[in-house]
Amino acid sequence: KPENRAAFVWSALRWMLDYNFDGLEIIWKYPGYEKRGGKPQDKENFVLLLKELKEAFAAHPLYLTAAVPLEENYLDDGYDIATMQRHVDWFNVLAYDLRGTWNRFTDMHSILYKRAGDSPYFQDLTIAEGMKRLVRMGAPKKKLMLGIAYYGRSYVLRNPAKNGVKARIIFGGRAEAGPFVGSDELKGYYEICKDIQSNGWTRVFDVEAKCPYAYRGDQWVGYEDAESVGHKMDFILREGYRGVMVFNNDLDDFRGVCGPKNPLMTVIFNKVGEKALREIRANQSQTSTG
Repeated sequence: KPENRAAFVWSALRWMLDYNFDGLEIIWKYPGYEKRGGKPQDKENFVLLLKELKEAFAAHPLYLTAAVPLEENYLDDGYDIATMQRHVDWFNVLAYDLRGTWNRFTDMHSILYKRAGDSPYFQDLTIAEGMKRLVRMGAPKKKLMLGIAYYGRSYVLRNPAKNGVKARIIFGGRAEAGPFVGSDELKGYYEICKDIQSNGWTRVFDVEAKCPYAYRGDQWVGYEDAESVGHKMDFILREGYRGVMVFNNDLDDFRGVCGPKNPLMTVIFNKVGEKALREIRANQSQTSTG
């Protein structure tokens, strides 16, 4: 209802100003998608909410962003990207949780590129294809911030001897929880790297998908590491997207248990720095020859 939106907008603005925040992100999962409780009119309601927030923020130095998925069915039902982009400073793209135990087989949840052996549905459900979909729907590349998850998704193998991608799993099986996150579904990167380094897990890198997984016995996890984050950074810098956001930074190896501290964030920082240095050198070269 318009009056409810107005109340929310006023409350959000007051909160931003009272506590000196830089801005607000709206994460709405998933407007318009009826299987997840959405209503058809919510696609328009989301646009109206962003429009009214942006108008209220206009007199203040506040950012407004929105989280958006990559999955085609969610996007088609609930996200008018071409109109939404007029009212946000950028989109934070939820480029993870693209696969999970609900698929009944193992896979990494944030693969960058499609694999030749995947079905058409799963070939389309990748980061590279999803980012292109958002551009086709009207999002400028400079308003797309790629989300990188610092956690892995866990599985229990049906047969420990079959431990590759697309191995059958025990649906509903409870994976071994890590010592800190304490979840039988998710593991933080700092838990996974310790498992590989000291607890007998085997790491495998999928050269097609550009993402790693690891296993031990009937336990399996698909995740991100420095190598896969490097490929994602190369991708966004080459394609001209705005940048990356991470979820969450406290799941990096911030204590340096497995090596140097914050290895995932270090890759991001170094890749951005290398690009900036190349641009500086190119500008200097043009200046000297001009």
